[in-house]
Amino acid sequence: MVTKSCINKNWSLGMVLATTAVMTVAVRGAEWPAWNGPNQDLYAPATGLRLVSGPEVVKEVWVSDEKIPGARAADARAVEQTSVSGGYASPVLADGRVFLYYYVPNGEVRDKRFVADTKFQFGNGVTPAKWAIETDEWIHCFDARTGKTLWKTRYEKAGLNWGIGFNKGGPAVSSTVADGRVFAVSTLGEVLCVEAKGGKKLWQAPIKERYELLTKLREECLKRQEAPQFNRSFNGTPVAHGDVLLVPWFFIRVQHPYKIYTHDKGLAAFDAATGKQLWSKECHAGSVPLRWTRGPRRLVIVGNGYGTECLDANTGETLWKSEVMFRPTTVQGDVMIAIKGKEKEACLAGYRLTSTGAERLWEQPGFMTYAMPVVMGERLVAASGDRLLMLDLTSGRMLAEIESGKWDGAFFGCGDLLFLQSDFVHGNAQCTVWRVKTDGFDNLGKWPLGIETSYTTPLHPAMGDGYVYIRTPERLKCLDITTGR
Repeated sequence: MVTKSCINKNWSLGMVLATTAVMTVAVRGAEWPAWNGPNQDLYAPATGLRLVSGPEVVKEVWVSDEKIPGARAADARAVEQTSVSGGYASPVLADGRVFLYYYVPNGEVRDKRFVADTKFQFGNGVTPAKWAIETDEWIHCFDARTGKTLWKTRYEKAGLNWGIGFNKGGPAVSSTVADGRVFAVSTLGEVLCVEAKGGKKLWQAPIKERYELLTKLREECLKRQEAPQFNRSFNGTPVAHGDVLLVPWFFIRVQHPYKIYTHDKGLAAFDAATGKQLWSKECHAGSVPLRWTRGPRRLVIVGNGYGTECLDANTGETLWKSEVMFRPTTVQGDVMIAIKGKEKEACLAGYRLTSTGAERLWEQPGFMTYAMPVVMGERLVAASGDRLLMLDLTSGRMLAEIESGKWDGAFFGCGDLLFLQSDFVHGNAQCTVWRVKTDGFDNLGKWPLGIETSYTTPLHPAMGDGYVYIRTPERLKCLDITTGR
């Protein structure tokens, strides 16, 4: 079958759709089942694979057969904008399938502010459905080998349109796959569970605190015919820990013409098989709960910059709590990596987890708060200002350091390649790739991967077995970053 490199200085999605022959992926059980990877460290191993050294030899394997909504559309109030935002979820990979959650505006009740203004009318006076108050919630499954749709599950008019009025708002809740089930969280704060093999609906359950508040808000919006204006909330991603599904319920801040709605942060736990809510409590819940296993107990570490807690995943019991301002990013064994402090005073730190608290192992000052570090074996790779650092995970000892240029973005890693995605919020993201060696870094230049724009929470690709599955503004695509496969 003909293969062709399609990443070069003239690359564009339009060229890909017009010229690329469909290839197939030989999937070998590789998985990226959640937003931050299989081990919650933003890293995919590539054992036994040789990875490419430049964009000119990256091969495009497929572009999905069906279109998907964009993530962060330009300002929804702009007259010329007919695109629809479907939320900022990242794709996930499991069992030879790629899954994506998104929403699509749908319904007869539309925002009267746009319907009444003739400048927002398109073609024979028909207003686009993007102004609808309600949304359909979708879980879409693609074949990881070919990009063809295997199934789509729809929850009709089950959500609330976040994409009107303020383009920084919108849910960034990626789905999670575990034990043959796909879990997603709707725009109203309802947990959705479907069968991974065929998309059959298994159960749905409200995150009570959030669902009740947002359902009330939707009723008011439908009555007034005015969509809400959200501002930067709802970034919590569900995490499977054994037979328990952990779901953060983030605070809500709604810039609405009539009221401001707020809610504290917390965590809810559900039986992953039945959807029964096991417990729910207010706590220092961040966007991603971190799994920790100590002996027979399944524990969870949560933190949001104002404090950190260790909870029993099955009961919600608090084992310990710290008011130190740090935000945990990953737990590897009994070592927790966290960002301590805020903004310019932030530092990266390692802690030894115990049954009574977190004991500090090391600190590295000057850490950029938006860039979560990547764990590559026993090494931790992080950004500090305009420097790229390699640290020993346990001791914090500096192994390598290089100037990388100032940037504000996100990390993810595959094999010995580190991807630095700069400015993932304004539609002009660039991805610089580095080869990570035992004693330093090699700069492999900028690679135009075409990752879609989001806000506050970056869109990560799903990665496995040397393949990278990327959400672009209109479709999913798969790239092969190996050589000599």
